[in-house]
Amino acid sequence: MKKKICIVKKPVVEKIYRFNPVGDRDGQPSPYHHEYHDQQDFVVNENLLQQIGWENCQEKTPEGRALWLYMRLCQLFKYDEGIFFSDHRQHPNDDPYKSFAIAGQTTAETPTTCFNFSRIAVKLLNQIEGVHALMITVGSNDGHFRFGYYTDKVTVDAEPTSPKHHYNDMARVKLGIAPQGLNVLYGQDLMQELEKRIVPKMLPHLTPDLEEELAWLRDEKQLPPVEQVKIKPLIDHLRQNNIDGATTLQVLFDLNRRYEKPPYKLLRAGFVRGENKIDPQLLLRKDNRLARIDLASVELSNLPVPVFDMGFTYGDIVYANDEIEQYLDFSCSLAAEDVRQR
Repeated sequence: MKKKICIVKKPVVEKIYRFNPVGDRDGQPSPYHHEYHDQQDFVVNENLLQQIGWENCQEKTPEGRALWLYMRLCQLFKYDEGIFFSDHRQHPNDDPYKSFAIAGQTTAETPTTCFNFSRIAVKLLNQIEGVHALMITVGSNDGHFRFGYYTDKVTVDAEPTSPKHHYNDMARVKLGIAPQGLNVLYGQDLMQELEKRIVPKMLPHLTPDLEEELAWLRDEKQLPPVEQVKIKPLIDHLRQNNIDGATTLQVLFDLNRRYEKPPYKLLRAGFVRGENKIDPQLLLRKDNRLARIDLASVELSNLPVPVFDMGFTYGDIVYANDEIEQYLDFSCSLAAEDVRQR
């Protein structure tokens, strides 16, 4: 008699997708990305925990609580626009290792950058049962940070501070626009369901005036004619909605670039107040008129050309060397009658 051969089927084990810390934002291996570990631990500021307000989170699943936390931190944190002047000051936010010293002091009132946003997010995400999070550094000199998190159902690459289409998620959420910085590598269907439910609830309701001013964000056909662009009402409405200085920068740069002939020349600049203190400003020029926006108080004021020129001459003003505008380009086309006043 032939013996019967019993074939035992092995149980199918569901694969749990893990995050690739040495991958780019598409999950592909990259020599410029790696997992980052701090050499010591820190405690999240108690005031920040109160400002987050976990008691207001109605989500019960790890995935829902993680998304809620991401949105909440984008609402709370203010980007440190002073980072643009890092060559002119010694500030902890300019260096990932120095910035660790203030990680435990950071609150909603403390300007921060990608370094401590990622540190704090990872710290809090890892306190959610079922969530695993890690920091990722990009570049050979740890020049930029983001983070990733995963559960047994989703894997997400999170980028809150780097702008996509001129707006990062810290600005988008404050302006009532859905975030774009979450790259879902696994569990897309579940994340879409969560985003449809959670995101609309957490986006702020802006005042009608600001909604009208920013109508072009949602529909470019609503961009006002260039001769109707009025900066002062927009600045006033941003301030009334507690929009921070870095978001103000993004709004004004984006508005200006949408016109075939941009109405303003824009220059990031700062007033030097002391050895380690620079007040970030945005300078605007339209024809021969100069104005400045104080990005801390979000206030617009006139800036006489002689004050502008003398400020740079004696080092009272510094500027960020970026692709938007150069100082020489900004100053050389001032009207001749204003130049003669100097």
